[in-house]
Amino acid sequence: MNNFFAVDTTTTSCSIYLKIYDREYIRSLSGQPAHAEVFFGWVRELVQLEPHLFEDLDQLGLCIGPGRFNGLRVGMTLISTINALKKKPILTCTSHQLMSAIADDSIQHFAIFAKYGYAYYCERDKWTDCELIKIEALPKSNLAVMDLPDVEGAQIIPSINIKDILKIKPIQNLSEHQEIMPLYVANLY
Repeated sequence: MNNFFAVDTTTTSCSIYLKIYDREYIRSLSGQPAHAEVFFGWVRELVQLEPHLFEDLDQLGLCIGPGRFNGLRVGMTLISTINALKKKPILTCTSHQLMSAIADDSIQHFAIFAKYGYAYYCERDKWTDCELIKIEALPKSNLAVMDLPDVEGAQIIPSINIKDILKIKPIQNLSEHQEIMPLYVANLY
């Protein structure tokens, strides 16, 4: 994998990673869900820095969630469009996998805020077995959380970066003409 472009817009931590001809570019925002306001500005900046960016890519990367619906939509739209036009393979990972690349090795449980007192939860190495549970029902030990109010005993992950996709084994490798589905459990009203 020489030239790689990956995005994560699933949580309040938004990031773009580009590796092209031994040059690396990382753009990230942490702590505010302002993806639409900044994300496409980053893409425009990278295209100005690397005018042949989309022609020279070998592979794409995408975090498929779970996460915030608007954020999921922003990242998936960009990567799906590039895939449709340029037919580049896509490595995907979950938000929880990106968290695990940062978390202590002892962490066995991961949770990301959903809303109305619920969190998207999964156990280590069961990345697609995500479930929506009440925050008070989260495990009390070996837990990492993101975008959640204080959870006693949990390791707080303040932000994740899509560059960490290179540290983990992707859950799938999608090629041309395959639909990318976001990994979210429910929309709570």
